[in-house]
Amino acid sequence: GVEFEMLNPRMREGILIDPYKLKVPKRRKIRVYAKNIILSAGNLGSTVVLKNSGLKNDNIGRGFTAHPYIPVMGEFERDINAFEGEIASIYSDAYMDEKLPELKRGFLLESASSTADIAGLLDASLPRRSLANIKKARKFGGMGVLLIDTVNPQNRIEVKRGRPQIFYDLGNKDKKRMAYGVSEAAKILLKEGAKRVVVLTFEEILGKRSWREGFSVKTLKEADAFKTKLKLVPNKTLLMAAHMLGANKLGVDPRSSVVGQDHQVWGVEGLYVVDSSVLPASPGANPMTTIYAISKLFTENFLSSL
Repeated sequence: GVEFEMLNPRMREGILIDPYKLKVPKRRKIRVYAKNIILSAGNLGSTVVLKNSGLKNDNIGRGFTAHPYIPVMGEFERDINAFEGEIASIYSDAYMDEKLPELKRGFLLESASSTADIAGLLDASLPRRSLANIKKARKFGGMGVLLIDTVNPQNRIEVKRGRPQIFYDLGNKDKKRMAYGVSEAAKILLKEGAKRVVVLTFEEILGKRSWREGFSVKTLKEADAFKTKLKLVPNKTLLMAAHMLGANKLGVDPRSSVVGQDHQVWGVEGLYVVDSSVLPASPGANPMTTIYAISKLFTENFLSSL
């Protein structure tokens, strides 16, 4: 079954407290006995539960991907109004072609929104620069470079004193692919008429400069410099991540996975994991529909077997 302890809820707007009126006493351990347990706590939550349960599979929490991305935004003379319509509904998979050289593929270019708050972050240097960008938010349009990051066993989730610790880094090849993608995105925007392209970095892409200047490129030659100059130095370049996946991989061998093809945890009868953590690798696109699909398939198969 499941053993849990009800903690004091966070008193914040939008949080529903005990919506089913269970009135479970706080700070008391509760045990629920059941024949089957279906764990769907997400990449981080499911990993913590499995590790705190004392399961010995060394694959738990290892090799997760994070779907890292970098926003690349262009400032145009005309209004782009990138905040209108459906967000991130247009993408290019031209760089997913396996016929391309290894370091020039494996990323998507996805349309990015440009609301006033995003525009205010583009030149992270002086308040007056942020205010100027907010006033011309309609002029910004661009894309996110979404990297299909390589599965690395050193990227892992560990648990210390019951709390998660996350270890994640990009390998050298992934960094080079990301730098190439940023360069390509910048050149696309410049060719489309952007008068400058902004990337949130303080690395010396075009030589040493004051942080007060902000950073942007204005020519194809300058944009090309990203390929060799962008190193993704921590705290100098904004590297974002949207989707933690694959910490408890689905597979056919317990030596390399956590759950089998039926989603049952290896060696633990009646314990299943059905969420983003079972994906063997990054699917490339935003993973919501993939998660919906595997959940539906599992539910239909599980219910039919009862």
